[in-house]
Amino acid sequence: MYKITSFLIWGYLTSVCMGDELLTSEQLTKNLYYKPVLTQQQHKERRKYAVIINGDFSEFHKGNVKEAYTSMKVLGFVDENIYILSTENPRADVIEKINGINAHATAGNVNEVFDSLQKMVDTNDMLVLYTTGHGKCRNNEATLQLEDTDIIQTELKKQLAKAKAQDYVIVCDQCYSGGIASELSTLEGNVVAYSSTDAKHITLCESFARPFWESFRNGNGDKNKDGKTTLDEAFEYAAEIHRAAANNRQKKTNHEAHAYRSKNYPKELR
Repeated sequence: MYKITSFLIWGYLTSVCMGDELLTSEQLTKNLYYKPVLTQQQHKERRKYAVIINGDFSEFHKGNVKEAYTSMKVLGFVDENIYILSTENPRADVIEKINGINAHATAGNVNEVFDSLQKMVDTNDMLVLYTTGHGKCRNNEATLQLEDTDIIQTELKKQLAKAKAQDYVIVCDQCYSGGIASELSTLEGNVVAYSSTDAKHITLCESFARPFWESFRNGNGDKNKDGKTTLDEAFEYAAEIHRAAANNRQKKTNHEAHAYRSKNYPKELR
């Protein structure tokens, strides 16, 4: 029975991933339902989870998603723990696509993913949230554009708080992203939140996002040359490049990256 069930599930997932590669809401619900229940021993082990959200169809933002995903794989994140809610699936290998969650960036799917993580994430785990795409400011609250609506900073915090992690790493590069990063930095736990601008300005993402994520692979952010790139090293490296790019942008575009940290905060993506 187990082999038959596994074969049916595998066939179902394969057919989904070989189609448009993005799960519908119904397919996402089924896939999350079939995720294996963690054993007591697994709950005692430290695990790393990541959620990537992008509601925009431009190549810039889809490229940011791919950069983040690629670095997470290099840093030891496993596909089954990387949840990608975006307009395109960045996973290149068929097995990676089958093992990972890839769905549209809708409000319902955001809720489904964090409901699932609520059952899996423990207080000894790390949870990374990366948001890219477009952002707005509405009624003094920063918002992140999804495919079907916008999600405000307080609602995104409510969703993220479902997963009671020990360490939270938040990276936001959309316009007004400082409002979201600042809001999420007050989560319970050890938190570091980076944004490409503050809560009052628009910005451009690529001059911050690309060097930040690439620095974990190319070592360019490794300031002390110890063979590993810390989160703060990646941020400072990206912030410098981002700031320099402001010379070629309109004055109303802000290229000053910000960091928000709790008293104790995660130093590396491990």
